Amino acid sequence: MKTKPRDVLQRLVDVMRGPIIPTSEKTSKKLYSRLTTGVMFICIISVQEEKATIQILCNDKSSLDLMIKELKIKTNNLSK
Repeated sequence: MKTKPRDVLQRLVDVMRGPIIPTSEKTSKKLYSRLTTGVMFICIISVQEEKATIQILCNDKSSLDLMIKELKIKTNNLSK
């Protein structure tokens, strides 16, 4: 099944529960999320033709590992 880049982006927004940071870049979007514990995430999704690349930045390694695991689960469900 082919997944539209917009659907992938929406899933990431749902997972992170964060707003999209406005940018002038048309092929990528940035999401920002900050937890009450002070942990911050920035997720950058770039779309080029039929390929999406996701980069996650975080100030806490254990939270980053959990987010990566969650994103893998959610994005794998998109292809089913």
